[in-house]
Amino acid sequence: YYELIFRILGRSINDKEIKELLLAYLANMSNESALIRRSSAACIIIICRYSRYPMVIARFLMTNAIDQLLEHHNENDSTRLIIGYLGLIKNLIQLLGINIEEFQSSSINIQQPLNTSKNIDSNEQYLPISIRQIIECVDIVCYICLQHNDHNVVSSSLETLEIILKYSNLFDFDQLLISTQTGSIEETRVSQGLKTTYPTYQRSFIEINEQQDILLNKMNDELDSTSTINNEKRTSAAKFVEQLISKYILNMDGTIKSDDESRVSIKCATLTCLSYLSTIDPFAFFDSFDYPTEIITYLLSLREHGDPHLRGACANLLAKVIQTTVHLLTISPPISSLSNSFNNSFINQCSLVSIDSQESSRLDIQLGILAELLSTFRLCLNDNNARVIHVSLNALRTLLPVLLTNSHALTIIAIELLEDSIQHSTSSYVLAKVALAQLIGEIDFRILTYLEQQQQLKKTNRSWLDRCIDIILQFLTDEDTRVRQVAASTFAKFVDHSSFLPCQWPIHYLLKWINSSCQWIQKIHHSLQQSNTSVIISNDEVQCETISCLSTLIFDRLAQASTRIQIVGCLEGICALLNVLTPKTIRSFFHNQYDELRLLIHFFKHPFILHDLNNLQLLLDILNLIFSNLSNSTNDMGDIQSAEKVFHFLIKILSIFACVVDDTSPPNPQTSKINFSPIPASPQQIKKRFESSTNDSSNLKI
Repeated sequence: YYELIFRILGRSINDKEIKELLLAYLANMSNESALIRRSSAACIIIICRYSRYPMVIARFLMTNAIDQLLEHHNENDSTRLIIGYLGLIKNLIQLLGINIEEFQSSSINIQQPLNTSKNIDSNEQYLPISIRQIIECVDIVCYICLQHNDHNVVSSSLETLEIILKYSNLFDFDQLLISTQTGSIEETRVSQGLKTTYPTYQRSFIEINEQQDILLNKMNDELDSTSTINNEKRTSAAKFVEQLISKYILNMDGTIKSDDESRVSIKCATLTCLSYLSTIDPFAFFDSFDYPTEIITYLLSLREHGDPHLRGACANLLAKVIQTTVHLLTISPPISSLSNSFNNSFINQCSLVSIDSQESSRLDIQLGILAELLSTFRLCLNDNNARVIHVSLNALRTLLPVLLTNSHALTIIAIELLEDSIQHSTSSYVLAKVALAQLIGEIDFRILTYLEQQQQLKKTNRSWLDRCIDIILQFLTDEDTRVRQVAASTFAKFVDHSSFLPCQWPIHYLLKWINSSCQWIQKIHHSLQQSNTSVIISNDEVQCETISCLSTLIFDRLAQASTRIQIVGCLEGICALLNVLTPKTIRSFFHNQYDELRLLIHFFKHPFILHDLNNLQLLLDILNLIFSNLSNSTNDMGDIQSAEKVFHFLIKILSIFACVVDDTSPPNPQTSKINFSPIPASPQQIKKRFESSTNDSSNLKI
């Protein structure tokens, strides 16, 4: 309720009251209760979010947090205070990252102090938060992360650093991290204060003198052509990578640190930070100043760790590094001329088995490493632990589109990974099935269908769209509500992400195949394509064809459903599908004059619907979506009797509810004066009725 209150009252509270509230909550940052610290930080963020000048409040809070951390960072009895303020910085950066555009637009009109007697901080003169505060924040957080001895403080600092790196585009901070210009990141009061206190302090950002020393050492060592950076300047992001890895992941000989030296939770948080750094500077993982070979090759051994959480974090890092590596190889000028050698050295008979490259060039090294990364990621995807599989499937959601839209070799690998993924449709782990349904929802099957046709990537006679729809329809009958909800959402995404018909053909052919499956539709399409290749229709009509196919498939399952879960799952899929339809496309949802609508109304009598208020509400929501779209459609409502029947049923329900409220006996049921035609019980009957009506209409035309 706190957020609801401030959403309404936040902008009417003056600066003095805001300051008093903030100071009251900031006093709780050192409370011994973790719950109180987190709750106070959440309240502070809400106040900042809904205040009149959130950027100014954010600057005040960031400055206050940095001052407290700088003052108490080396005090052993200030652990709770450090954790509390690290949590506050994490929430504050996340708030800014999500709402920065809105906050900046609201701060444009700030030209002068509002009222000097009510200033938040008279020294700041109502300046908004800027890149300088972000740099100061990173300075102190990195120092605590790398130097503090308490593992709880280290974990909190890594979580904070993770959010900073996640929103590294905030004030273009990521551009500073990858800049190779000396002096691009200026000194701050935090770095100066730490250097004064600790003469041996080394900043996490690249310094001018340090940059010169690096280049001098590289020239003195006379690095050969195998160097992957070719005397380029190292970035601050690369330095971040090596500091984190050498501190918490690897020993100097390249072996993994033991769990006694570095806790599993800290290793997992470190890998998450590294995954975000890989998107900022991927070159940092292909060279090392502290290790003999590329850093990423040492990290692959984390795949063999006994803890599933760490293997899952490794899978997530691998997916990020693969994405950035593929991007680098795509934009590299030599990549087009090395397509043949790329295919040969990268995969062996589409099994992700790499062949060791004998070339010493930078590109060949990257290709070899990429092969190892993909091979290791595939092992994560086929792990024997359900949690690792769940994380790997989530990571594949962003990786798969990158592979599908790239070279032929990467496309084959993407198909192999997708083949491995759908094997988990029978997993007993709920979150693995949820992740698989979400993965299917992210796939653009129009691209996949094109690749199937052009490159003949199918290993079975069934198309990928057919197989994936079967999986989603299977998930719609799952016992777990979470699986059914995600499956319903994915089923609706097929409207925009799929095309049952690779080439466009008239919709009236589709209506003859009421009970056909995806494969049936594909076969009919190919026969029609050969006989009539000149048919061209609009994209809206193509989408209507897809809607018609999806409607056919889901109603076929609904007619065959026999258990409560099966019926409810199909209704949830229908409801999700109707939510993405418009008055222009709603007509494609029906066949043969609203037979689907009459079939839905028939379920009012079903005991699984009539005796369960949640299911009854779901069915009424479906009918509401249908009638609202039909009422806004340019087509006339062709089935008035269905609307009258729904209205008649609602009157009965309301009369029953009235009797329940009044605690009276219900009246004797009266027979309806409206005569209805019999409701078809299955799609086969719908098909027969449709064919008979089609024949009648064709005879009339003749």
